[in-house]
Amino acid sequence: IDVLDNVLRHRRPVIVKHHPLRPWLAAPYAIILEPLATRGYFSQCEDVSVDVTKTLLSHPAVKHVHITGSFSTAKAVEDVLQKANPTLSSSKVKSMVTSELGCATPQIIDDGDYTELELLHVASMIACGKKSNCGSNCLS
Repeated sequence: IDVLDNVLRHRRPVIVKHHPLRPWLAAPYAIILEPLATRGYFSQCEDVSVDVTKTLLSHPAVKHVHITGSFSTAKAVEDVLQKANPTLSSSKVKSMVTSELGCATPQIIDDGDYTELELLHVASMIACGKKSNCGSNCLS
């Protein structure tokens, strides 16, 4: 979702650095996002090391970074961007970073006539989404 939002809505090329626990996502991303990749709007890499990440973030072509992680991760990204762009103000660097830092588990319940059992089921699913994995169910 984040890739499509950044490419299609914000018109930003995207490099996805896959989380070390989910390198298996590279193959389906390559298939699904192939039209964007062949046009140069999408690329991906594995999370090899912090040094590789810092090198990616320090590239002069980087104008925006969207991350999924903690506040400390967002701060670390801002610090690298600031070092790579010393002439930019800290507020400009902060504006270059967007983050998904917590639970992103949207639930859409359409208007309708629901039975008590259906509403209980939906409530159970929402509670499960909030409780499983400490509520950190990333959709990116």
